[in-house]
Amino acid sequence: MKRLLVFCLMILVTEVPAMFAGGPAEQSSKALAQQASLKEKAELFGPGTQVTARIRGTSSNVDYHGTIDEISGNNMKLKLKDRIMPIEFGQLEALHFRTNSYESKRRPDPVQARRVAIEIGIGEKAKGRRVSERFSGVIRSIGDESFTLNAEDRALSVRFDEVTKLEKDDMPRWAKGAIAGGVAFGLFALMMGIALSGD
Repeated sequence: MKRLLVFCLMILVTEVPAMFAGGPAEQSSKALAQQASLKEKAELFGPGTQVTARIRGTSSNVDYHGTIDEISGNNMKLKLKDRIMPIEFGQLEALHFRTNSYESKRRPDPVQARRVAIEIGIGEKAKGRRVSERFSGVIRSIGDESFTLNAEDRALSVRFDEVTKLEKDDMPRWAKGAIAGGVAFGLFALMMGIALSGD
């Protein structure tokens, strides 16, 4: 009984993650889709936006912090402190706005609010405040002047020039870790209980 339990546990740990990884064809189509979405994200951010670009390296990924200088075709130029670096979108692992939250104590800054909405992304939960009210929901679309949320079973359009605060509505990492740890401990305790009761 113990051997069967150990065998099942080993299969669970080693084989189940591999089942969700997909084959080479699926992975290459995901890479092409990611490349297109990173180009689209760069175009939405626009020149003059401070970003962090993660470039695939030979041994590890490398992050570069700079300002988008120019976007053309499948390339962009990133202005670093000491030079301008051309980057192909196929080289990018990730592209992020320098911050994923925005808050204005005085007047709203629509350009910053839009960039944070783009960084949060379509399909992600966001929360914030506009001049007159708080809002939260899933970002459905992002335009030049406003974005739309699915909020409490209705579509809510929020103008960027009204937004005084915007951030991703996400569970903190420590909470996700605690839940994952609790689930792992529960499964381990269950397996041990079964193993010990069999003898």
